[in-house]
Parts: sequence; structure tokens; C-alpha cells
Amino acid sequence: MKFIVDEGVDATLVSLLRSDNHDVIYFAEAETSTSDAVILELANSQERNFDYT
Repeated sequence: MKFIVDEGVDATLVSLLRSDNHDVIYFAEAETSTSDAVILELANSQERNFDYT
């Protein structure tokens, strides 16, 4: 499964997803302070699940 994860999400969750062989883009590693609207647009264009909790 493909996920895109906002920077506010704990890195432990990202690690768990990756250890389960999920494809994860984590904005804490990429581009911090990106708006939810931009992240959601990217998630939709790449057919990724969006986690911002």
C-alpha cells in the first residue's frame, strides 16, 4: 500500500509501515511545513493514503 504522511505523525508509525513493506513518503524527511492541501493533492495524484493525525 502507498502512504503519504504529514510531518506531525510520529516516526515510529512510519517505521512500522515501512517494515511492513509499505511505500511511505514522510514529509518530516522531505519538505517540512507543507500545507495539508498540497500534501492531499500529491496523495490523490499518486493514489496514496493520506495520514495527517
